[in-house]
Amino acid sequence: MSTAAANADSAALQQEIMLLRGENKTLRDQLAWFKRKVFGPGCSETLDRAQQLIALDAATVPAPERPVETITYQREKGPRAPRPTPAETFAHLPVKETIVIVPDEVQAEPEAFEQIGEERTFEVDIVAPQLFRREIVRPKFRRKADRSQPPSSRPRRCGPWSAVTPPPACSRGSSSPSSSTTSRSTVRKRC
Repeated sequence: MSTAAANADSAALQQEIMLLRGENKTLRDQLAWFKRKVFGPGCSETLDRAQQLIALDAATVPAPERPVETITYQREKGPRAPRPTPAETFAHLPVKETIVIVPDEVQAEPEAFEQIGEERTFEVDIVAPQLFRREIVRPKFRRKADRSQPPSSRPRRCGPWSAVTPPPACSRGSSSPSSSTTSRSTVRKRC
């Protein structure tokens, strides 16, 4: 009976070894799969049959035909038309106010100067539903007695972006501005 028992134990052990080997193989395969997922394919990368056939130039897999779409468009030929200048854009607006800015030295002794030209600029204002231009005229003068000195004129005005307090050289052309321009002179600084 000891031989029969030994054979039974041996058969049971053989069967248990086979089960453990199968389980071991399954666990090793799972571990290899997880390693490939986490760390990517390593040196032991296997090629599938299509890749091996490509390497051997034996694969003849035709590329699928993609539909062809024709796109046409038109574009302007030559350079673009130049944009209109602000003077051209706002030429149709009525001039509501004209400000003539005469330098202080000319106002002090006008008989000593002669006007040799002028510079005209404008501002566009919107008052309620009304759009209008304010024209600014800066006459240019030179001394009659000494023509070698440069022409005298007021400097250009600063725009609405200038600082709150105008520089000391800034002032209005007239000594008594009207009430409509007084409030504006505090909003828009003039140089």
